[in-house]
Amino acid sequence: METPPIVVDRLSPATRDAYLAFFDHERGPAFADNAEWARCYCQFYRIPRALDWKAFTAGQNRVAAGASIACGEAEGYLARVQVFPPEARDASFPPEGGSALGAARRAHDAFSPEARDASFPPEARDARDAGNDPDDGGVLGPHYETVGWLHAAPRHKLPHCFERLSIAPTPLDIPAHEAAVIVCFVIAPPWRRRGVATALLDGALADLAARGVTIVDAFPFKAGDSDSPTDHYHGPASLFASRGFDVLSEHDDLTAMRKQLAPPAGLP
Repeated sequence: METPPIVVDRLSPATRDAYLAFFDHERGPAFADNAEWARCYCQFYRIPRALDWKAFTAGQNRVAAGASIACGEAEGYLARVQVFPPEARDASFPPEGGSALGAARRAHDAFSPEARDASFPPEARDARDAGNDPDDGGVLGPHYETVGWLHAAPRHKLPHCFERLSIAPTPLDIPAHEAAVIVCFVIAPPWRRRGVATALLDGALADLAARGVTIVDAFPFKAGDSDSPTDHYHGPASLFASRGFDVLSEHDDLTAMRKQLAPPAGLP
């Protein structure tokens, strides 16, 4: 199945609702095939290890996620794809509208309703079907489905991540706000192996570089031949290697990898 263009947006108060809908416990697509992790809301690496992670409920994690996004503290990147609901598509693409319109219609029709619906929680589908999707203000037109998430942030925004990774902090000779860490990918099940993780990583690296970040560290698991998403949620080493990350250090369960986006501050 052809993948439509993937838009990568930095997390912000404006995308808070899209983030929460993606992760919403037992409804959103993020953990549709992994109920055990559905309460996370990607808070695991934000919590000090001294606190009992298992004691945090889905509701508590949702509140924490929403508050940290609303105040601009939480960072990361959302992957979304544009989808035309049937009524808008039919209005825009008449059956005999020339070769360009015909090709566009065929491309859209190839994107199955099942795949579209898989990324919508029930209430979002109801709003979409009523023509009241919040993404378009109720005007028939393109709608966006959130299909992936990358938790990448400046290092000082995730001060507890190394505790949770169970490794010593990677060495750093620049201020923490000029370095970033990547700790989690979450891709909706119907969208795996369709380039979403690659788009998220490329978008994040470009944005971080534009913001003055010069070092990015990633921590892929040593997953061997496993194809389980739970063994690859840090991102695969092959993906990072393809984008210029080098091995920094080896650990029991993971490899620390690093990419330098630009010369460290003060060096030519």
